[in-house]
Amino acid sequence: MAIKAARAVELPIDFVAGMVHLDFSGNREVVVEGCRGVLEYDENIVCIDTGKMKVRFLGRDLAIRNYIDKSITVSGFINSVEFLT
Repeated sequence: MAIKAARAVELPIDFVAGMVHLDFSGNREVVVEGCRGVLEYDENIVCIDTGKMKVRFLGRDLAIRNYIDKSITVSGFINSVEFLT
């Protein structure tokens, strides 16, 4: 039912289903919607709790630029992304 409603108003299904949403700008920045907390943070690793899974960004010169409500922005040189359950 919620998925049909999301499609009807052209919302991304992941927003309605409570899933994490990642919006990349190349490998230099990512906005994560659905963040519930930061588990690990240094210049090479940013690990985020999203409830159902953890998302780990690996790279160099990583920094958290914004963390407002359940949205977080990570910038730097992102080399890889891991999804951990």
